[in-house]
Amino acid sequence: LGERRARVAHDAKRRIAQRRAPGLPGAREACSTPGSSPSVPVMAEVLALCGLRIWDGETDAVAPGPNCIRVEDGRIAAIGSGPGLRRGAREIDLAGCVAIPGLIDAHVHLDLDPEVASLAEQVCVNEDERARNIEQRAIAMLRADITTARALGGGSGLELELSDSIAARLA
Repeated sequence: LGERRARVAHDAKRRIAQRRAPGLPGAREACSTPGSSPSVPVMAEVLALCGLRIWDGETDAVAPGPNCIRVEDGRIAAIGSGPGLRRGAREIDLAGCVAIPGLIDAHVHLDLDPEVASLAEQVCVNEDERARNIEQRAIAMLRADITTARALGGGSGLELELSDSIAARLA
């Protein structure tokens, strides 16, 4: 149980900044205000998202801050409060914000279009269009901070192709 708990904590910490802050690809502002831009273009740079309090998804309370999340190449490189996290990075002040792990949707049918009423109509949509729709639904989930989805299928297996494609790009 101790090893499993440590692994879960480690995985949660790696996903903490999935609720992306300004400057990360596909980002939406962590502490957005009405009318603010939902995304900001990214450059290949090292970021230090500082002033945050962090909830790791495992404990009942938000860790006291301020903490920093160091992001390199669009991925979390380190989390903590030491000065080394800021070194050589463009610092973004997120004081008052809380970073959380990505959310999980445990029951998803990415292949089924909620706009199409019957199963008979669902299977009439050509495979290329269904694949594009699955990808669009997955992107919409990411924009809603859902970073993990348990796809329960729709019959075609196209969700598995998307999953394999994502895994290949992350490896």
